[in-house]
Amino acid sequence: MGDLIIENNIVKGCKEKYVVQINIPAGVKAVGDNAFRGLQKLYDINFPKSLVHIGSGAFEDCPSLMGIRLSDVSYIGERAFMNCIGLKKVELSDKISYLCNNTFTGCRSIEKICLPKSVSYIGCECFKDCTSLSELEMNGVMEIDNNAFENCRELHDIFLPKTLIHIGPNAFSFCESLGTVTFFNKFIDIDESAFENTIKKVFKAVQFSTAYFYARDRPDVIFKPSILKKEGMIINTEDLSKLRTSGIMFMSKPADKPEKTMIIFDGSQKNYILSIIGGDNNAE
Repeated sequence: MGDLIIENNIVKGCKEKYVVQINIPAGVKAVGDNAFRGLQKLYDINFPKSLVHIGSGAFEDCPSLMGIRLSDVSYIGERAFMNCIGLKKVELSDKISYLCNNTFTGCRSIEKICLPKSVSYIGCECFKDCTSLSELEMNGVMEIDNNAFENCRELHDIFLPKTLIHIGPNAFSFCESLGTVTFFNKFIDIDESAFENTIKKVFKAVQFSTAYFYARDRPDVIFKPSILKKEGMIINTEDLSKLRTSGIMFMSKPADKPEKTMIIFDGSQKNYILSIIGGDNNAE
């Protein structure tokens, strides 16, 4: 199981060079920097509920490690699992607020990442070269930093949450399978190189959003206006004519009276619609 070196409730390392399985005892609060770095045969490790901290490079270059479950860990250091090429399954704690630089760089067997809502920041090159990553869930992320998902070649459709406000340089560069990118926030700061070398992709977002303007002059991006959060409003025929020449993305259907029409639109456009047609309207 591995002869661990533990000081002051911190695991400092392992005396056995070719250990295959490690059970960290209850009460241990942290795994120190570089504690298990380069253990070539380590494939399984059990973390106690007391563990809250994993240091920088703690499991870097452990190619046989297959899965991790971090139920109570609130901090993971830089390069903690870098180049764990066999790592396939990752379960993160909802106590983690951010992911550091290079945390999972080169983990080419990871197929799915589901980030809890607590994670607001993804560091530089965090998932770079995760070449098998095809499913990605980001529920509360506010910032995706430089090169975070660069060269994730199997990443297909991604949904960027309403919380997201910044995408850094080359964040999704060389994601050659990237198909549809759906933006749920109308105002996102997108770096010019964020999607470099991703061949042909489709952006879905609200008309006149920052994603719309980003895509407008790029031949490698197809923009499809989308209704992301539906709201309804009953308007008259005259107002309908005004909206049809405004460029606003909406759908319409007959209301209960011939002179009235129900329009369905994205919620973020409501104030803009009211500025065009004026007055109070009955929201549905």
